[in-house]
Amino acid sequence: MKIETRTLSQPDFNAKVSPRFVKSMQGFFNNGENRKQNIYKLNQKIEEYASFGRDNYTIEMHQKTGPLGYEYSLLAVRDDRPNGRKVTLARRTAYRKIVNKFMNMTKGEFLARVKY
Repeated sequence: MKIETRTLSQPDFNAKVSPRFVKSMQGFFNNGENRKQNIYKLNQKIEEYASFGRDNYTIEMHQKTGPLGYEYSLLAVRDDRPNGRKVTLARRTAYRKIVNKFMNMTKGEFLARVKY
């Protein structure tokens, strides 16, 4: 009798960032100072989000009109649900503030808001 053992590999956990949001932030950084440095920091932060430990969430930015103008929301959207569970990570009234929040969010803060 031959027994074949298969080792179960660890699942690849990561939080994804919406390509549309990435393109928007790249455009934002390309219009400012220190373009190369800021784009490099953005790419590093996106790679950091990949180690945040949730593989079924995508980080998106939504814009809506509120009573005081535009309101921006940073959301974590669950991918494996039909409607997509949306968790609000941050709300800001300026685009640069929502980008700043994205760039400065820690792993602990992200995991505290995003629970199964």
